[in-house]
Amino acid sequence: MLAVSAGDTACAALGSGLFADGDALLTTGSGGQIVVVSADAATDRWYRMAAMQNVGVALEAVRGWHGLDERL
Repeated sequence: MLAVSAGDTACAALGSGLFADGDALLTTGSGGQIVVVSADAATDRWYRMAAMQNVGVALEAVRGWHGLDERL
């Protein structure tokens, strides 16, 4: 399979094996995205994505609230 002129998130979803309607990918780091494949027709595949720029900061806060070691 070859993806041409695709963005990094679309390529990550494809490379992770997302293809069927409802398949999802959650990525976290300093930023984060959730991508869900949507098959509106038999031959068309689309994805819906939500992104957050400060996922790393949010995860650090949650770890702190639960008293978890920052090395986890």
